[in-house]
Amino acid sequence: CRGSRSWWTRGGVGVVAAATAPHQPSQRIAGMWHKVFAIWNELFETVVIYPEGPAPTGKFILTTHPHGIIPITGCLIWEATRRLGYAAPERFGGASAALHVPFFRQFLLHNGGVPAGRAAAARVLGAGQSYAVFSGGVTEMVLSKNMAEVLYVTKRSGVFSLAEAQGVAVVPLLAFGTTKHFGRWPDRDDTWLTRLSRAVKVSVLVPVGWMGLPVPKFHKVTLVVGP
Repeated sequence: CRGSRSWWTRGGVGVVAAATAPHQPSQRIAGMWHKVFAIWNELFETVVIYPEGPAPTGKFILTTHPHGIIPITGCLIWEATRRLGYAAPERFGGASAALHVPFFRQFLLHNGGVPAGRAAAARVLGAGQSYAVFSGGVTEMVLSKNMAEVLYVTKRSGVFSLAEAQGVAVVPLLAFGTTKHFGRWPDRDDTWLTRLSRAVKVSVLVPVGWMGLPVPKFHKVTLVVGP
């Protein structure tokens, strides 16, 4: 029993450390993940449409919609923009709660994740880097519907005031098809799960994928990048 308690103690300390300890991104590990994301783009037959002319120069804010229940959209965008050399941000905003989940935290940090908030975004832009964000946030996620695309933009003007204050461009991106990879349960936005998601600022809705599993269903993806 004493040995068992010792293992539980060590495991608990390890989990807490993984969730809170400072962590430096690794370019080598990020490169490995990019290869995985490239396979996902091939599987979903991702097509990217972007304006004619040169890519955005200097720092910018890439605003992405819709969020989706499980935002694998971000992974597809991360790889595709780098491969094509168009509107590829150095950093992206992730939910603070997600950045404290052991191991998932490391995944986000290795791929450029920072807290999704005005202060963190300002630090990124102040350092001369570009920043991507699902500007609809958790609200857009919990407002999503299985049979319709939902964009939450009316009360999300903060990203534009930040861009104006920093003197940077806003590059919009719409992702078509990604909300078909996972459905949501329950399919209503007035449930206690929805209210809980808004309160804790992270989705606690149940994703419904292939055969009801947390595995994405196949659906082609089109990423449309604005000027």
